[in-house]
Amino acid sequence: SPGVAAPVQTVVIDSVQDINMGERTGNLWAKMPATGDLNSAIASDPREQLRSFETAITEVTEVGKDDINGMNATQYTVTVETAKMTGQVDPAAAAALPPFVTYDLWLDDEGHTVKMVMNLTVEGVVTSSTVTFADFGEPVTIVAPPADQITEQSPLG
Repeated sequence: SPGVAAPVQTVVIDSVQDINMGERTGNLWAKMPATGDLNSAIASDPREQLRSFETAITEVTEVGKDDINGMNATQYTVTVETAKMTGQVDPAAAAALPPFVTYDLWLDDEGHTVKMVMNLTVEGVVTSSTVTFADFGEPVTIVAPPADQITEQSPLG
C-alpha cells in the first residue's frame, strides 16, 4: 500500500534473486533473475558499489559520529549527479531519476558501510530505503526459500 513501510528481504544465489516484499508478494518469495546493475549491486560488496559511483559524487559532507547497532560509525551525506552514473544504472531507470540524489551513509572505523538511508522521489512516487550491514568477516549460510514459499506473482506489479 502507498505510504506504508514494508521490509523487503532479498536472497541472491548464483543467478537467481528471491525477493519477499511482504503483502505485495502475499508474504511469499518471488523469483527474479539476478541480472542488471541493481541486482549486481545487491549481490556485491557495498564498498565496490560505492566506488562505482565515485565519478558521479558531487559532494560529501561529514555529519558526525553515531552508534549503529553497537558499532561506532561516522555519518556522511553524499550527493550524486545521476547524469554521471552512465553505465552504473539502467538507462531507462536513470532517465526517471532526478538530476541529483542525496543519501546518508554511515561507515565504521574500518571503512565498512554499516547503514545507508535514501529517500527518493521518482515520477511523483516517494521511496524510502534503509539498509544496514553487520557481522563483517563472520561466516554466513545462505539458503534459498523452500519451494512451497515461492509465488509466481511478480513483485513489480
